[in-house]
Amino acid sequence: NYKRRTDQEKDQLGSFVKAEVLKALLPVIDNLERAVEAPEGAEYKKGVEMVLHQTEETLKTLGLEVIPAQGEVFNPEKHQAVMREDADGVEPETVTEVYQKGYALGARVLRPAMVKVAN
Repeated sequence: NYKRRTDQEKDQLGSFVKAEVLKALLPVIDNLERAVEAPEGAEYKKGVEMVLHQTEETLKTLGLEVIPAQGEVFNPEKHQAVMREDADGVEPETVTEVYQKGYALGARVLRPAMVKVAN
């Protein structure tokens, strides 16, 4: 009985969390649909940038954090080095370029930042 009840509670909690995340993202989906309907031009680009900002803010309120990388000391727990370069005026093992942002949820790394590192 205990195992069955805890499994049920875990499933219910998972469903509740998913529903809350999806509910938070619904306004973003609404704005993306409006962007698809809008005519192209300078205002279109501005609208897409606003939707991107709204998405980032929504995810931030849910606890998503961008992993700092540019100019940071390379950390294999947070960064994934895809290239190395000989860079003048830069300390060795310093991130010189970010190819893809990394994200974390609290202490858990969801995706490491894809970076170029100085030798």
